[in-house]
Parts: sequence; structure tokens; C-alpha cells
Amino acid sequence: MNSHFFNSKIKICLFLAGLCSTTLFGCGKEEVGFNNKEFDISKNNDNSLKVVINHVKEPSGSYYSLNIKGNGVAKDFKETTTPWRSITKQIKQVNFEEGITSLGNYYFNKLKINYYILPKSLTSFTETSFNSGAKLYLKNNEVTINNMNNEVYYYSEKAPVDTTKKYWHYVNETPVVWSKIKVLFIGNSFTFYNDIPKMTENIAKSLGYDFVCDSITKGAHTLTQFADPTDEYGKQVYDTLKTKKDYDYVILQDQSTRSYTKYNEFYNACKKLNDLVKETQDHAETRLYATWGYPDGLPQNETVVSQEAKIRDKYKECGASLNIKVHNVGQAFSKIYEENKDINLYFSDNKHPGHLGSFLSAHVHAMSILNIDTRTSTYSSGHSEQENGNWEINGETADILKNCTYTVCFK
Repeated sequence: MNSHFFNSKIKICLFLAGLCSTTLFGCGKEEVGFNNKEFDISKNNDNSLKVVINHVKEPSGSYYSLNIKGNGVAKDFKETTTPWRSITKQIKQVNFEEGITSLGNYYFNKLKINYYILPKSLTSFTETSFNSGAKLYLKNNEVTINNMNNEVYYYSEKAPVDTTKKYWHYVNETPVVWSKIKVLFIGNSFTFYNDIPKMTENIAKSLGYDFVCDSITKGAHTLTQFADPTDEYGKQVYDTLKTKKDYDYVILQDQSTRSYTKYNEFYNACKKLNDLVKETQDHAETRLYATWGYPDGLPQNETVVSQEAKIRDKYKECGASLNIKVHNVGQAFSKIYEENKDINLYFSDNKHPGHLGSFLSAHVHAMSILNIDTRTSTYSSGHSEQENGNWEINGETADILKNCTYTVCFK
């Protein structure tokens, strides 16, 4: 082969490779040339208002963010002239600084973003400013609304009295819509010891949620009994669900090890109660409360952890069959039991939950219902009828319990 031709070919290849590395990732996917790029979007073309594009790298992948900076009114674009249209699929975030007062046409209409938090300075935008279906969280409650393709929420730090509009607030720096969440717990002493439903409510309220928990409980009662309308407490379940149709969640907890010792009865009761919830409630979701293994009366050749694993497996099987999410409280108990021997989760009978176990259980319920990290909750004290006094959990212990809950719920 001609050496001159060969060397030229190498140079061309190196040139193309260099071009790929400076303008594209993977030679054809993400355009790195947009990183730190600025575009003047001011109506008067005087650079008083800009979009700054940043390339963000995270373990889960990389994406672009658009950052709106400056002051004043933004110009309009045509659908084909938006400067960042070629990287539309890679844009995952839009951030607004205070200063912009009006947003023009065709800025973000092609993006796939779930929501936007709009600054207080913004007073107007157009029908094509945002992608259809995205939620708009307003900080300026006087903003002019011309957009009919988006859900619009107004800001309120406290639960709003006004019912003519929808409102939002921050929880863990994330926008959350104000709406009352109603939960009904159905179970026995593993639910009512230390009033786990009330603990769950207090955790949610400490994070700014309008959250209410009701409960129907009876010691030693099974879900089979709760599913029987002729049973005293079963009748309470039926009457409550038929008269109150606004529950968001109904949580079912069966007696101790019954999920695996009498699985068919357990399953049939869960199905019957789940069907009742569907028939009576406007929008409620049934959940299963998987409990824990315990030292008291432990069968031979069984451990606390192996007993809990059997309980959990059957709750998981039932939940999968009925399409019901499981709150894995028992799994959190086992994790603490194995990894933190100095933390006693049990009441003096080595079976029921003490206030630490109840606190752990309540965090699992709160995280599972709200689907958020509840570790920032400030709730850490209360009163226990079973323990005949007030209780308070120190910060280090509370952190261990909450971190355990987070791992079980989200990892």
C-alpha cells in the first residue's frame, strides 16, 4: 500500500475521532458542544435574560439542564427556531432564577419533563411555553394563566382553606400538592401497640402533609374475622368502609405467623377485604402490613429472622397475586435485630413492639405510603399506654431506625 495514502488515511481517521470527542459522546448521541452554552432570550436582544445550558453527569447517566438567568421579558420563538431543539431528548431539567417576568412561545413544549417550579417574578407565559401534561408549580399566585394543557398549582406554606384552586408546598425540597391523605389500619395488637397509626400520622404531619389515620383493631383478631360482617369487629370494618368512601389507603395486618401457617385463610381474607375496599371506596388502595419474627415462643429449629422471612414470603406471594403493595415492617425488624443488637425493638413480652419497634414500623408505613424519604421527620417522642409513660428516642438511635427503614423501602 502507498505509505503516503496510508498516513493520510490515519490522519483523516484521527481527525474524525477528535471531532467526535469534542462534539459528541459516543460519536453520535449527546452534543457536548452545548455544555456551558449561553443563549440570549431577552425580548430586546440585550443579554438581560439568558438560557445557560449545563451538561450534568450522574451515576445513573448524563443529561442537560437549562438554567434561566437574568431579568425581564423573554422573546418568542417559532417551533423550529428554539436554539436547543437538537438536544431536546437529552434535556431533563429546567431551572428558573428570580428575574424573568414573562415567558414566550415554544420554549419547552417539546421536552419530556414532569413538572416546572416557576419563580415568583414570572407573571405570564403562553400556551406553548411548556410541554403538555407537565405540572406547573407557581410561586406567584397572581400569575396570568393562559395555558390549558397543564395542571397548575399555587403556593401555600400551610394547608389551604381555599378549595377553588389546587395548592402545593415543599417537602424535602420537592414540590408536593396539598391534599388530605386518609388511611385506615385494620389489624390487631401488632398495630395498636403504642398506636402505630397515630405515629405514622405524626411522622407525615411533621413533614408537612395533611395526613389522617383511622384504625379498627382488636387484640388477637385475624383478617378472617375482620372480613366477616357477622363478627363484631368485622361489622365495624364493613360499616366504616360503606359510610366513609374517601380513604386513600387501607392497610391490612393479620395475626402473627398466620400468613404462612394458614396461608389459604390469610389469602382469602385479604382478597375479600380488598374486594370490599374496591366496592366501597372512591379511590383507595389496599396495602399489606407484613409483621416480624419474635423471640417469644419461637418454634424449635427456628430463628427470629427465619420466622420473619417466612411471614414476608407469604405476604409477598399474596401481594403479587392480588396486585397489592406490601409494607415490609418485619424486614426492617430483622435488619435491626441482626445489625444492631443493642437496640431492643420489643415490648417486655418479647413479641409485641416496644416504642422503638413501633417507631420503626410507623416509618415504614409513612415511607411506603408517601413514597418519600421520611428521615428528615422531627417526630421522636410520644406516650405509650402499654409502657405506662412518655418516651423519647435519642438522635443516634432514631437515625439508625430511619436509615434502616430507608434501606428496606428504597434500596
